[in-house]
Amino acid sequence: MNRDKKRVKNNAIRKLIAIIFCLAVMGLMYWLGNIGISLLYRAVIFIGIAIITIVGLNVIGNSRKLRIVDGRKAISPILYEEGNGEKFIEETKRLSEFAEDPSLFGALQVDLGIAHMFIGEYGRAAEYFGRISSEGMDPINNNVFMTNKLINQFLSGDGVTAVKVMDNNREAFEQLHDPEFDYIKAPILLLDALRQKYLGNREEAEKIITAFKEKFTDKYNQVLIEKVEDYGR
Repeated sequence: MNRDKKRVKNNAIRKLIAIIFCLAVMGLMYWLGNIGISLLYRAVIFIGIAIITIVGLNVIGNSRKLRIVDGRKAISPILYEEGNGEKFIEETKRLSEFAEDPSLFGALQVDLGIAHMFIGEYGRAAEYFGRISSEGMDPINNNVFMTNKLINQFLSGDGVTAVKVMDNNREAFEQLHDPEFDYIKAPILLLDALRQKYLGNREEAEKIITAFKEKFTDKYNQVLIEKVEDYGR
């Protein structure tokens, strides 16, 4: 809600600035005509102003995106290394207020869903995952979104849906085991273990859990694997 209000306010301010700028440029063109500057020169000046304005706006927009990307990297250790889900949620919410790019905003919503799942608030995590559309999201964030959404479904007790989704997209999930998708190796293994537990293959699940513990020693994944171990008990 706060983000929506801020977006409306920012859009209103931008429109006002745009109107003032247009009036200023029109005034400049009129003044240049009055002092004898030819129409050709005025056209060249107008085009120059337009190009500078467009380039400037792109630089500002890219700078804002970079600040949010850098901000995500900066607060990531709070969750993954320190295991402080509450603080991570607070910082991510603050960062998301400035994210106007749909893809970046979606990525921050994924972060919030993951953090709520980490602290055991599966219903809240499902709310965040439910708000997200994979359309317009880059492939990396989309894969992170889909895998963690399914982990949350298992942990929240909806294993039926999670297994159904995995079975209906078997080839896609098998492909995510390839080395090129190493950035989601941990959630894929968590999914495998949860699926095996749900299907009653506990020995196979234990093998995955043991291998996981040896490979991933950060605070976040250690907490998640404990949740997987407790699943179905």
